[in-house]
Amino acid sequence: ADSIPSLAKLTTSVGLIVIISLFMRGVGRRQSRTYTNMINALMLAKTNKSTDALRRFDIDFAAWPVDFDVKTLAGDAKKPTNTSSSCADWSLAKLPYELIAYVAIHTFGLSMIYPGSVKLLQKFMAPALISGRAKLIEDDNGIRYKVKTIDSNEIDTLFIDNRNDNVGNGKTLVICSEGNAGFYEVGIMGTPIALKYSVLGWNHPGFAGSTGQPKPDQDKNAIDAVVLFAHNHLGFAIEDIILYGWSIGGYSTLFAASLYPEV
Repeated sequence: ADSIPSLAKLTTSVGLIVIISLFMRGVGRRQSRTYTNMINALMLAKTNKSTDALRRFDIDFAAWPVDFDVKTLAGDAKKPTNTSSSCADWSLAKLPYELIAYVAIHTFGLSMIYPGSVKLLQKFMAPALISGRAKLIEDDNGIRYKVKTIDSNEIDTLFIDNRNDNVGNGKTLVICSEGNAGFYEVGIMGTPIALKYSVLGWNHPGFAGSTGQPKPDQDKNAIDAVVLFAHNHLGFAIEDIILYGWSIGGYSTLFAASLYPEV
């Protein structure tokens, strides 16, 4: 009973420290011209959909407005895909294995297959991702876009437009799909950039700025949305697109190639 007042004092003290810290942070941000300009640019982007001013800042991508939504495409006829039913060859003898597999993939399995989706790894790599993205934007004139998929995931993409380079391969777009621990900020985009192609990088669902989880169906919808974005928003003909992937990104690449054989 004697410990209750002490616990109440401790809780109150911690609460006051948190409140004062949040208040001081708010005051500091309000007095920062850079932060105020960023907030104004964000509000402008959300009201009139113009992200030109916002592109001067590297902000939490969750706050970034959607630049392209697959659902807005009128009459977009999806190509049918052949998927085998998981119950086709189900039997009672396989039930224990199915249960073990289900528990494994929904606990540690997905993180082992796609370590890039692990938040701890993303936090550790955050400085490298910010630095790599800044280099792509500042040195290669990259433009960041948010693409919304048919299942409402938001995909973090970055586009480098070399179509005005008459001596290079800029009329052709290379879509880069990274590996299971790869991010476009520090991935394979460097090779096609060096060859003066136009390049579009993207992060798998659950990786860095992309929402969702790197499950097969979500990954399929993500690469489909990226190709549609390249064609409908960026203006590249399907036959002028090259699909380039490595490691688990080869899965995304092959699926997109099956959907769009013209690439």
